[in-house]
Amino acid sequence: MCETPFHINKSETEFRARVHSQTKFGNEICEISIATNSSHIMESRPNVNKDSLLKIILRFVKYNRKLVFFIIVVGGLLVFASLGNKGLISRIKMESERKDLEEQLKTEQMKTKDLQKEIEELKTSDKKMEKTAREKYGMTKEGETIYKILIDSTK
Repeated sequence: MCETPFHINKSETEFRARVHSQTKFGNEICEISIATNSSHIMESRPNVNKDSLLKIILRFVKYNRKLVFFIIVVGGLLVFASLGNKGLISRIKMESERKDLEEQLKTEQMKTKDLQKEIEELKTSDKKMEKTAREKYGMTKEGETIYKILIDSTK
């Protein structure tokens, strides 16, 4: 907003006021022209000095040091918390790996129980032992003949 101090240039037909205002983010200059024979404003236009983005940022940092320091510290903590060795991302990966390993452990425990049952059946049942010996190892009783049937799968 344009406020005092201002300078007035007088001429025969109009007054020109040039008003300077300094803000945190840049200088603002407004020129107002007023005609002498009428009492209304004929022209009002702001002329803003174009400062570079770097100047604006440095000026903001200069006037808001505590806020900038707070933002930097909080940003650093967030980056460290999410990307560090014990950060959020690595924790999520480890949780996923832990779930996979627990599932694998349950599967292996079920296989172990099944194998233990089969071992007990082999120890206690002669029929189960005979069946396993015939199927897996091709063993026969005395006087038995084994016939193998070959099936041609190309036809």
